[in-house]
Amino acid sequence: MKNYPAVVPQESAWHRYRRVVSGQEGVSKFLFEQVVLGLFSQLPGPLGLALRRLFFPFVLYRFGKNAMIDRSVDIRCPSRVQLGLGCFIESYVQILAGSTNQPSIVLEDGAYVRSFSILNAGAPDGFIKIGRKSNLAHHVVVHGHGGVIIGNDVMIASGCSLVASMHIHVDSTKPISQQGFTASGIRLGDGVWLGAGVKVLDGVSIGQRSIVGAGSVVIEDIPDNTVSAGVPAQVKHFR
Repeated sequence: MKNYPAVVPQESAWHRYRRVVSGQEGVSKFLFEQVVLGLFSQLPGPLGLALRRLFFPFVLYRFGKNAMIDRSVDIRCPSRVQLGLGCFIESYVQILAGSTNQPSIVLEDGAYVRSFSILNAGAPDGFIKIGRKSNLAHHVVVHGHGGVIIGNDVMIASGCSLVASMHIHVDSTKPISQQGFTASGIRLGDGVWLGAGVKVLDGVSIGQRSIVGAGSVVIEDIPDNTVSAGVPAQVKHFR
């Protein structure tokens, strides 16, 4: 587990914008990146898909063959985003990569992220890795401050949240926002299925081929090949 103190950046608004939105040091690279995203991110239909497949490889860390990004996807720090073969990101997804890791958001071959989901790598050194053929449904939120690793063939239903950090709150005389946070990370094994609205908190590992019932809150590790449910989630039986 890592401890991160609360930090107020001592930088100009211009430098903070470039760090949070782009991560590029050189002005020319930053401007080129912003022009590409500005021109082609909003275009609908097959033309928009085709133009993004043509131009986005110049600004993303990797844009795999047959990968597709639908319209109105918000991508920050695109040079830290890696898409494998045949990935598909639906419209209105937020991809918020960090500015320090290279890359900090990775979708492996065949991964699928549906509309209105949020992938936030998190500062300062967080990351998110989504395995092969894993599927995130609508309105899934992943915060990767401590690192989130999602295995292969994982299914995450609508409304789930994975939050790999925890605010420090030991000093009642100080605002929680000034006490920093801890981050341990989250890991989902291959073949996991999270039902609708599951919440997974920091420091948790869910074993391979396990199922977590809808609405559960996972605060402790779950072993392989189990069915769990509840608040907090508890193992009900083995598969």
